[in-house]
Amino acid sequence: MKEAPKFDSVLLVILQKPGIWQKLLIGGLLSFIPVINLLAFGYLMRVCRECRRQGVVLLPEWTDWKGLFRDGLRFALVWLFYWLLPIYAVFLLGGLLELVGFGLLRPALQIAGLIAGSVFLCAGLYRFQRHATLRENVQDLLEVFLILRMARGLFPSVLVAVLAAVGLAAIFWPFYGLAFFFSLLPLIVYSTLYFRWIEEAAVGRVL
Repeated sequence: MKEAPKFDSVLLVILQKPGIWQKLLIGGLLSFIPVINLLAFGYLMRVCRECRRQGVVLLPEWTDWKGLFRDGLRFALVWLFYWLLPIYAVFLLGGLLELVGFGLLRPALQIAGLIAGSVFLCAGLYRFQRHATLRENVQDLLEVFLILRMARGLFPSVLVAVLAAVGLAAIFWPFYGLAFFFSLLPLIVYSTLYFRWIEEAAVGRVL
């Protein structure tokens, strides 16, 4: 049976891909601009789709901008449910803790929320790729408990990577677009290959 993918190995393959820095730079720059950043979202969605189909690291070219925009809207839907809303809830909870005298816990809680949201996003993206129609994929997206179980299984293997991504985003906040795209792309590639490996290792199991 094929071994489970390792994040450091996947990252090395990504960095050795022809034109990788140009692709990362385009995505990072597009991520700065509201609405236009949907194109960067769409590229990440396309990466997830192609890696799921082929089972290997694939970084498509920046082509079919209209298709990228449509895919970006789909990515934004998953991002809203499984990244933005959970993190918003955590930040509200942190504010409440500060009001009742537990403000020292707020930074740790917010970091935990960012880490959990990133893992939830990866699980949601993979689940959202099962079908050809948007309606069926949205129905899959509503299977919250399944997606949470997927995220729980993924979490141990990507903890260091997510911590690094959160740290990178914090350090380079003025360049948040670059930090966002540079850190999220390898995380999405790895998680997609990890979930596909689970499907192949467990015959008949579909995530």
